[in-house]
Amino acid sequence: MLEKVTPSTTEVPTATGPQDPTSEQQNGVRIAEAVTKSWSKNTLIQAFITVGLTGLIFSLDVLTADTSTAQDRALAFAFTSSPYIIMAFAGAPLSASFNEVNWRWAYGTIAILLPVVTVPLIIIWELAKRKAQETETLAPVHEERSLAESIHYYIIEFDIIGILLLIAGFSLFLLAFALAGSQPQKWHSTHIICMIVIGGVTIIAFAAYERFFASKPLVPYNLLISRTVTFTCLLNLTYVIAADCWASYFTSFLQVVYHVSLTEAGYVVAISNLISPLWLVGVGFLVRWTGRFKWLLLCAIPVYLLAIGLMIYFRSPGHSIGYICLCEVLIGLGTGTIIALEQTAVTTASEHNDYASMLALLGWVGSIGGAIGNSISGAIWTNTLPQKLREYLPDEMKSQWKEINDSLYVQLSYEVGSPTRVAIEKAYAVSQRNMLIAGISFMALTIVWVVGIKDVRVKGRDDKGRVLF
Repeated sequence: MLEKVTPSTTEVPTATGPQDPTSEQQNGVRIAEAVTKSWSKNTLIQAFITVGLTGLIFSLDVLTADTSTAQDRALAFAFTSSPYIIMAFAGAPLSASFNEVNWRWAYGTIAILLPVVTVPLIIIWELAKRKAQETETLAPVHEERSLAESIHYYIIEFDIIGILLLIAGFSLFLLAFALAGSQPQKWHSTHIICMIVIGGVTIIAFAAYERFFASKPLVPYNLLISRTVTFTCLLNLTYVIAADCWASYFTSFLQVVYHVSLTEAGYVVAISNLISPLWLVGVGFLVRWTGRFKWLLLCAIPVYLLAIGLMIYFRSPGHSIGYICLCEVLIGLGTGTIIALEQTAVTTASEHNDYASMLALLGWVGSIGGAIGNSISGAIWTNTLPQKLREYLPDEMKSQWKEINDSLYVQLSYEVGSPTRVAIEKAYAVSQRNMLIAGISFMALTIVWVVGIKDVRVKGRDDKGRVLF
């Protein structure tokens, strides 16, 4: 399988709260993934990893928003994002080292380290909760229900029916785009058409159920009527779609076209992870100084668009990798600004008690954007690369196009400058260009969304409760 990398962007919050099982799930799942050889088991494992990882990130985001004032919230998010700097220096060499020794140790190490760093925070959280209950700041909830009543209660509270409709609808609809290219009849395949139709109908059914039937809707209506919240969620959705469109297969592209090692490719990808948290500190101080954040978003979007536009030109054979690094720097500047100010915007537009709901909504929208972006990039890749390989490969190698298409190691095995390697590089360049064009097309919409966000003044706003920032 070709390597598919996650876009190197700052994580967005997702809808899961701080609970002890988060670290336990991560711990057990990392060990299980290291030994499984079944794709079905690995898929289940990836689902648990997503729940655990997003739970941790969301917990920290809620804690950050809850303990900071409006004018200092961007600075607080910059502080909690600072560990991403370490990834720029340690990620690539550690990845290469584990790859040389035994890749299983990478998962084993995470399984050991994760509880070590999370258990102290969980203990502090629990002690704070008990102290709040003792002082009657937090009233304990004691309700006696039968098992059947409890099941019914949680089905309503967590909107299980809505969640199932949402998952089924988007899974069927988006998966069709990724699978169509590998089918003999492409988009004319019966099951692809059925997946799109059934998925679309299910999504419509989800919307109708949430609006007219759900007692506890997954997305409360009162959170959607705010102009700032609506346009910020659209900004996040579009931004994540664009990022997932262009960033997929990036490390493979660097190794094949720019002839760099896995470690060197990791360093290039990590540039934005270094720039983004560093620049976030500057963003935080600028918001604190000016008392407003919208103007920074209006500056960040053109920078990000410029970076993707330059990538379209430079992601092809014959250009220096230094230009790619320059684009990564610009992406880091745009990414850090967009993500932090999205979180600032939705929390500023809401009451203190709604911070968690707002961050969850933002994360949920981002997750949908990621699924859409991955489906688009997967569809472009599976429909473009094989076709271009068959077109560009020398006549004596055309029969081996599938073997070349399916393996990064086979692609790298051909000598640099040979006709076969040149053909592979050209096929990669065309595929990446199409993905970038899709990304910049979506990203252009963000200008409209940012204009629609209300220019809220954060300086001087009252914040209830105790804050650290």
